[in-house]
Amino acid sequence: MEVGDSLKGHCNEAITGISEYFPEIVDANVQFSNKGHIHKVDIKLHASQIHLRAEAEAADYYLAVDDAIEKLKRRLKKYKGRLQKHRRRRDTEKFTRAEQISAVHNKILEESLETAPETETYAPDVQRTDIKEIQTLTVDEAVMQMDLMHTNIFLFNNIDTGAINVVYREDDGSVGWVEIDKVERKAKSA
Repeated sequence: MEVGDSLKGHCNEAITGISEYFPEIVDANVQFSNKGHIHKVDIKLHASQIHLRAEAEAADYYLAVDDAIEKLKRRLKKYKGRLQKHRRRRDTEKFTRAEQISAVHNKILEESLETAPETETYAPDVQRTDIKEIQTLTVDEAVMQMDLMHTNIFLFNNIDTGAINVVYREDDGSVGWVEIDKVERKAKSA
């Protein structure tokens, strides 16, 4: 949707206000939508290897932007110590950047699944395809990243094992961790 200069200025000012907590903002994306009389805002920030996301609903877009920004600030305050530790570790340790890994993220149309023929070669209709970088992190950093992104699941390259892992939040609030168990490790431990 088309937004006016006033709302764009308000978003820029609000996002700039986050820089007191996290000065290295590289990219910001703000999406607006509405459901009836409810105005929804989804803010995604990329700031030096950290991704942040917050969404909010309100009676108008200005209030929704303010609410989403407050959510981001609360998350940043909560994780400020861990973020500083993360940055210090990456700056001081001999961190060798692993090979860049990307993943193709497809969104499919649910209607295509409902009308799917019962054949093995069927592929659902893809609505959108994005290529996303898979971050190389520790498990602790992946859990923090999942919380900062306000998602229930996060895919990452484990810095300790070099394998793709998944952390996820269960219904009871606990965190689960899926680690690929390589055949070579099983053979070594046997």
